This record gives sequence, structure tokens and C-alpha cells, in this order.
Amino acid sequence: MTAATADPNGGGLTDEQAAVYDRQLRVWGVEAQKRMGASTFFVLGDLDGVAAEACKNIVLAGVGTLRIWDNGMDAYDANAPPGNFLATAGAAGKAAGSITVARAMRDTLQEMNPFCFVECRSDPGVALPSAPLMDVEFRAGVDAVLYSGASLSDAIEINASCRRVGPGGVAFFHAHCRASTAHFFVDLGDAFEHAPDAAPGSGAFYLTLVPIRPRSEVKEKEKEETDAPPPAPTAVASYVPLRDALAAKWSSMGNGREGGLRRVNKAAGAFLLCAAFETRTGRRPLAADLPELLDGIADAERDNGVKPGWLPPSVVEEHVGRELGAGSGHSASPAVAAIVGGVLGQEARSIHWSPYDRVRVVNADP
Repeated sequence: MTAATADPNGGGLTDEQAAVYDRQLRVWGVEAQKRMGASTFFVLGDLDGVAAEACKNIVLAGVGTLRIWDNGMDAYDANAPPGNFLATAGAAGKAAGSITVARAMRDTLQEMNPFCFVECRSDPGVALPSAPLMDVEFRAGVDAVLYSGASLSDAIEINASCRRVGPGGVAFFHAHCRASTAHFFVDLGDAFEHAPDAAPGSGAFYLTLVPIRPRSEVKEKEKEETDAPPPAPTAVASYVPLRDALAAKWSSMGNGREGGLRRVNKAAGAFLLCAAFETRTGRRPLAADLPELLDGIADAERDNGVKPGWLPPSVVEEHVGRELGAGSGHSASPAVAAIVGGVLGQEARSIHWSPYDRVRVVNADP
């Protein structure tokens, strides 16, 4: 930790912090900013453009500690995930082989906000921590985990580790960008407390930061802060783990939505179709797998309770990425990665009104 870095466990805000976080303080208030400053986020996975954008937003918002899992990828490796502008900036002027993607990100993020403590964790030669190690890491005061990666099996295991931590678990966010489509998933546990929707026209607005502190702790802090505003009313929402979400029928995506299934982005169907393929085969579909995927659309529509023709083949083709001419299907649109990473970072640091959708799939219209 540099001399300019604030102690993440320290209390109150210094004059320097108040100046840096002036905009947030005007919107969120001092107590919300202090909760953010006491929070720890853990980022792991591919460390691509989505991860970079999310990390940037989280650090600039004033999170106390950001931990990045160092998967050992060299910042100059030709196979390094594209779009990580943080790593590009952090590696500038350094020799190839001298700095990893994670450490280059750390250096850039630390410069962006010296009040945030940015650190790297690693196990030499290990791309992702083992399940036991994840359990240990997440129990060590982690409030939210962000996994940016392509592997759904890894995402499911990380999500499970977040839930094993204990009552309430650790907030889990997962995102991946592929071609011009992307998805992200949120699991905030079985009983997530949040600010309820305000009555129409009331103008009320409440912002609750992840993590939600135990009510007893919040009440004690309110007693200490004589100028603290009255606590916002709370509601409770139940989330499901990623494994359960992927097993849901497509027809359920219209539940509770105005317009029902007609208003659901068809890219969500393509995502679930490809997720089912990955579950069967143990790998993501490539452009060469498109014939099999397209042939299976009719059966998938029938099994998932939607009418024939609901999922256009062109949407599946776009999701796999054939239109970009990427033979591996792994190329990602920088614009989509930036948008999804930005929204992911926003939702990871704050829950507005009522909790966010469990799964969101987006695509770039031509």
C-alpha cells in the first residue's frame, strides 16, 4: 500500500477523499460512501475488456479494496484477452515477460484512485483458485465477486463458493462478451434486502450499496452518527444460483414482464441454447458447431415451451460470432464489452430501487 492509499478499514472520510468523491457524496451521501470505502471486491477470470471497464467504475466509485486474481497471463501475450485498456496502459514501457495482465491492471487502477487499495492474489500457474481456496478467499472479508469469463462451469463453481460462505453469502456477478452479444448474471442470495420501489409520483429515491450490512451493525453506526439520515425502508428479494437459472425454461423469461415473452430479447434464447450445448459437450460452441445448433432450435423451442420460430437462426449465428469472421468465435466487440462492463460495474457497486434482473443478455443491433 502506498503512502497515498487510504486504509480500507479506516473510519470517516478525509478532506482529500471528500474532494475526490464530491459527486458521489452529493448523490449517495456520506454514509453510503463510507460503506463503499469499507467494501472489498474480488475480480477473477479472463480479465478482458468487460473486467477492465467494471474495475475502472468500481475503483473510481471509491471501493476500499479491490483484489484481482492473477492468472499468470503475460501482458504482452498474443493470447491475452483483447480490450483490456487497463493492462495496456499499465504495461506501457515495460519489457515483455516482466508484468502480468493482472499486475498491469493493478498499477493503472492504483493511479486512478490512490485511496483504493488494489492488490493481486495468485497461485503460480493456476488460472483460477481451487474451490477450497476460493472458500478461504471469499470468507476473508470479501463482499462481492466479479467473474468475467467464458466458462459457465467455472462461473457455476465460483457462484457456489460465494453461497458457501454463510448466511447471506457473497454477492456474485458474472459477465462475458462474445462477438456483438454479451450477458451478465447476478446472484445476491436468498434474502437480499433492498430499497423497495417508491410509490409512483412520490419522487423518493433510495440507494443501497453492496454489501448490505447486518441491521444491528447499521443501527449501531446510526447511533454514532448524529447527523445520519433516517434508514431507508427495506424489501427482500430472493435470487437463484447460476446453475438453476440456466435450467429454467425459456417460456419463464416472460413471467412478470409487460408484454410477456414478446418483449424478451431473442439473444437470451441464443445464450441458453449455447449454454445447453456447453453443458452437454464441456466446451463453448464454435462457428463449426453452427449446423448442429441450428438443427436443434426446433427441439429446444418445443422443450422450453415457446412457439416454433421464436428463436431466429440469425440470432444464434450472431451469438456464436460467425458474422465477424472469427473462426474460433471468441472475438468480442469492444463497444459491447465497454457497455456491459460499465453496467456490470455500476450494478456491482449499487442496487437502485429494486434489485436488478437475474440475467441480462444484450446485443448490438446493426
